Amino acid sequence: MKQWNGLLLREWLPIKWQMIGSFILFGLGLVGLPLFVSTFVEGFKVNSFEIATVLCFVWAAFSVFVPLFTFFMLFYRDMKKPDLWLHSTASIYQLVGVKMVVAILVGLASLLLSVVVVAIWYVLTNQPFIVFDELLFYGSLFISAVFLGSICLLLVGFFFVVLDQLMKPFVKGFSIVITLLLFILSVRLHSIFVSSRFYEMFILQGKLDMMDFKNQQIDLQESYFEITGTTFYIGEWVFDFACLLVFFIVGAMLLEKKVRR
Repeated sequence: MKQWNGLLLREWLPIKWQMIGSFILFGLGLVGLPLFVSTFVEGFKVNSFEIATVLCFVWAAFSVFVPLFTFFMLFYRDMKKPDLWLHSTASIYQLVGVKMVVAILVGLASLLLSVVVVAIWYVLTNQPFIVFDELLFYGSLFISAVFLGSICLLLVGFFFVVLDQLMKPFVKGFSIVITLLLFILSVRLHSIFVSSRFYEMFILQGKLDMMDFKNQQIDLQESYFEITGTTFYIGEWVFDFACLLVFFIVGAMLLEKKVRR
C-alpha cells in the first residue's frame, strides 16, 4: 500500500496546481458566463439558471475526454525516459494503473465541477422543487454514463497508444496514421458486431429501462429537456467490462515488452 501511495503522489504532485488552477478558472467561467448573458445581452429571454444548466451539461459531456487527455499527458511525459519510469519494483500493471487512477480522478473532478455549479445556480435562483427532483435523477444518470464512458475511452485509448509506440521505431511518423486507421477499422468492426444477430441474442440480456422510474422530460419553466436512449442491458455491461479488461492487460503486456526488451 505504501508503494502504491508513493506512485500516486509521484503522478499527482507535478500536475497538482495545473489541475486546480484549471478547475478554478473553468468554474468561474461556468458561474459568470450565465450571469453576464442574462444581465447584459438584451432580448435574451432564457434565464440564467437555464443557461448555466445547458453549459454544465456541455461541460460534463466534454469531460468524457478528460481522463484520456490526462493519461496521455502523464504517459508521454514518462515515455521520454521510459527506463527511468520502469526502473521500479512495481509491476507494469501498477505503473500504468496508477496513471489511470489519477486520470480518472481528474475526470471525476471535472464532472463534479458541473454538478457544483448547477447546485450553486439552483440555490441562487430559487428554482421550484420539481426542477431539482428531475435534475437530480437525470443529472445523476447522465454523470454516471459520462463517467463510465470516459473510463471506456481511456482503456481503449491506452491500447491504441501502445500500438502506436510499438510501430513508431519501424514506420516513424506514419505510426499515428496507421494507428488511426486501425482504430477506425476497429470501430467499424465493432458496429458490425453489435448489429449482429449473435449480439442481440446473447449479449443484450437483462434489459433495464430508466423510463420505468421517471418521466422523460425535465421542465425548466419556459423550456424543457427530453431524455432519450435510457435503455441499458446488464449483459452488455458485463461484455464491455470483459473487453476493456483485455485491452488493459494486453496493452500493459505489449508496453512492457517494448520498453524492457
